Amino acid sequence: AALVPPGMAVEAKEGSLAPDFLLKTLDDGEIRLSDLRGKGVIVNLWATWCGPCRKEMPQFVAAYDRYQKEGLEIIAVNLQESRSIIQPFVDDFGMDFPVALDKRGAVSDEYRIIGLPMTYFIDREGVIRSVFQGPFLERLEGTQVQAAIEQDELTRRIEEILE
Repeated sequence: AALVPPGMAVEAKEGSLAPDFLLKTLDDGEIRLSDLRGKGVIVNLWATWCGPCRKEMPQFVAAYDRYQKEGLEIIAVNLQESRSIIQPFVDDFGMDFPVALDKRGAVSDEYRIIGLPMTYFIDREGVIRSVFQGPFLERLEGTQVQAAIEQDELTRRIEEILE
């Protein structure tokens, strides 16, 4: 299955092909979602001012460290902030995965973002396997049990897209 080209009408929902995008990255490169075909991809839309985004970012950093060699890619799509605001956040959290810059909000529009954070789990074929709106499993906040539950759920979703 191929990813849907930009501009074609598609809904970014579970079971549908992920809308393709091409964005500049924080390190002055570019990233195109369709170039990652064959990998499991997490697309996380976030902003530095978003408290839940800050809270969940360490989970994605840990997941990337653990699963990158198995074919996981994470694209952290920042919504409309400047490099000078984004860079300290990236440095603070040790984000080694691509940070894409959605300066005009094209990706957030295409994916019909209704709030932040918004996370898409995309399989190796380019199909959205699950969508998570809001902070990743914030329930039971503040307990070690909760941290384990969140990690297990993130692991389950990652393993699903790496199948």
